[in-house]
Amino acid sequence: MATEGDYWVTSGALESLERPDGPSGLSVSVIEGVFPLDTQIGAFPSKPCPDVLAAQVFGLSGDPRKHAYAILDAGRIPNLEESLEFRDEQHSCLFRGQAGEDLKGIAPWMVSLGPADRLTRSLFTSSGQPGDLWMNDAAIYVRSQKGFSSRFAHFRKFTKLMNDAGNWSFFRFWEPWMLQVLAMRSERLPALSRMMGRIFGGDIVTVMHRQADLAYAISFEDLEVREPIRLTAHLRGDLSRAVFYKGMLGSAKILFENHQEQIARYGARPRDLWPILFDLVDEAWRVGLTDPTLRSRMMLLAVLAFPAPWPAFIETREWRSVAASGNVNQAFEDLCSRIKYQNSRNDIGSWVWW
Repeated sequence: MATEGDYWVTSGALESLERPDGPSGLSVSVIEGVFPLDTQIGAFPSKPCPDVLAAQVFGLSGDPRKHAYAILDAGRIPNLEESLEFRDEQHSCLFRGQAGEDLKGIAPWMVSLGPADRLTRSLFTSSGQPGDLWMNDAAIYVRSQKGFSSRFAHFRKFTKLMNDAGNWSFFRFWEPWMLQVLAMRSERLPALSRMMGRIFGGDIVTVMHRQADLAYAISFEDLEVREPIRLTAHLRGDLSRAVFYKGMLGSAKILFENHQEQIARYGARPRDLWPILFDLVDEAWRVGLTDPTLRSRMMLLAVLAFPAPWPAFIETREWRSVAASGNVNQAFEDLCSRIKYQNSRNDIGSWVWW
């Protein structure tokens, strides 16, 4: 059994499971046109964040959620601990004990934000200066009714999760990508939605998606949950699927950069491809296609090379045969081999990419 001084232990591959129904307790607002601050030379007073984010980060007059915080990843902000020593706003590392000493350079830090605070402004600035942090993707922003000490103690409960076997596992709930995926696909991640609702219940969490010039503001209901805090098998399954979704965000960008002509039928931006690739994830998950290389081939075949646009490929007799087989990985690999052989005989080399 791990003690307070131990840090998280990752525990193997994450399994796919059917997940129980339950209230997600969250709603999402998409904020378009989010661009970083520049040097603001000659501006007085300097803006703490882009205008389109001010209401979400700091709230409006009369909003009970008046406390503005960020959770920062020290691994993405050089010398974070040293820079925090010289600021007046409250801050503290979410790790304690020996783990806090050993891992403080990559640990999460909770900090209070203020409209005149230099760190706040740096988080939203990209001007080419060394102290700019916009490009680091190092923060999520939390607006809460509760004061620093109360929220800090609450967040600390979730930095380590115990599974049913009594083993501790690493749970990086402050990762921006996890909240991005949750904002886009919460209905497919019910166990993760419920856990994040327990962490951020009553709060509004804002996360940037700078590659798409937008942000998500996620409002979490303060649900009354009596069950123990555990890394359940259902949550592990959701985390596995969330990682799969995360990979699709990068794949969309790569496909648009390298295959513009073929991808144009889906839209003009990588984000137009996200729902399609997320549906592809769900289909691969449904049938049990687990091999990463074969999943990549499925994406290229079904989205890029197949004559008809998605989802025509998964409606074919060939794919239904793969899905119904007892060994989906082997059946799909055999299908790819047949396609490669047939195309080589027909001299259609453009269809063969492996």
